[in-house]
Amino acid sequence: MNKQLNDLLEKVRTGTASGDEFRELRRLINDDATGEIIDQVNAFHAQYMEAADYASGYDVAYWHKVVSAILGVDKTGLSDNREAKVIAFSRVRQIRKAMAWAVAIIVCVSVGAYLLLHQRTSQQVAVEQPIKKTDVEAPKVNRATITLAGGQHINLDSLTNGTLVTIGNVQVTKLGDGKIAYRGTSPELIYNTLTNPRGSKVIDMLLADGSRVWLNAGSSITYPVAFNGKERKVSMTGEAYFEIKHDAAAPFKVSRGDVDVAVLGTNFNVNAYANENTIRVTLLEGKVSVNKQSATQTLLPGQQAVVASAINVEKDVDVEAVMAWKNGLFRFKAMDISAIINQLSNWYDVEISFRGPLPEKRVTGYIERTADVSKVLEMLEYTAGIHYTIEGRKIVLY
Repeated sequence: MNKQLNDLLEKVRTGTASGDEFRELRRLINDDATGEIIDQVNAFHAQYMEAADYASGYDVAYWHKVVSAILGVDKTGLSDNREAKVIAFSRVRQIRKAMAWAVAIIVCVSVGAYLLLHQRTSQQVAVEQPIKKTDVEAPKVNRATITLAGGQHINLDSLTNGTLVTIGNVQVTKLGDGKIAYRGTSPELIYNTLTNPRGSKVIDMLLADGSRVWLNAGSSITYPVAFNGKERKVSMTGEAYFEIKHDAAAPFKVSRGDVDVAVLGTNFNVNAYANENTIRVTLLEGKVSVNKQSATQTLLPGQQAVVASAINVEKDVDVEAVMAWKNGLFRFKAMDISAIINQLSNWYDVEISFRGPLPEKRVTGYIERTADVSKVLEMLEYTAGIHYTIEGRKIVLY
């Protein structure tokens, strides 16, 4: 039996563990490669599960409430400032011995979560926390703008519902749900640009042909106010989801630099942020072809084209993870830290730096995008050992 581990567990049980002891306990559990540590944690837990031993100070209900608060099963134990709906956030490599691990998480999560709930006894010792002078809220409004052909800018959040502008025979309208709609026809191609900046809620637009586009934060799309001719073509940067109105006589095309996505009638997502090394096209319904210079790949539903110097097709993609941004979630599936940082930077409009090299860790889990940035960072802290400080809109990870 590991006496050091047993002593640490006893101190956690009695509320006398120091911050260093909490961290040492978490290190032992995280470094457990054989399962022996988990078995000992389970054995420690089991010896206090007998009703006769409850009086000894082992509050099973409280420890389970700590775990439930982190895993999103029961949020009643959360304090007022910890109401983020966080669900099943754990490292992929920790998903082993699932039933046994559920108990071990009680101790592992307690390292970070012990202070999430109100202090229960005067013996409880505060875990050292980095100084967080400020926090950054999730976007509350949409700050998108439309740039007209003549260079005029329309700030959408400051305008009431109704017709915003008339361009020839085309009316641009802001609907009751915040959606922007183009209606009408035009004999010439007149282009507008919809820009959704970093730190802005997702915006939904109805194009003149009946196709719909959703723009993520930090994204823009340039499009005709009305389509004519034998091709419907738009260009974009950032991330957008398309639901294309079928028109066999006028194929729809989305371009990003030298990459084109050609469709007839389909639903697909394009992730093409400038700070990413690849462009990812994910097909939900229908059929598309992805073209880069002389190379072409055709996608079927559930497939993703990863475009860099070449086009590679990945099959059986987790579509829910790809579309999480549109559905109000951060959903990470074996995602590396740099990709998570990019998502947080765009959504919260923050500058994130890492002190030292980025750890080679992958994280799986999800949390609602309405959470303040600190709630997401806390999950990285508890599950990946990454600490943070926030000052204004600058975040340092270490």
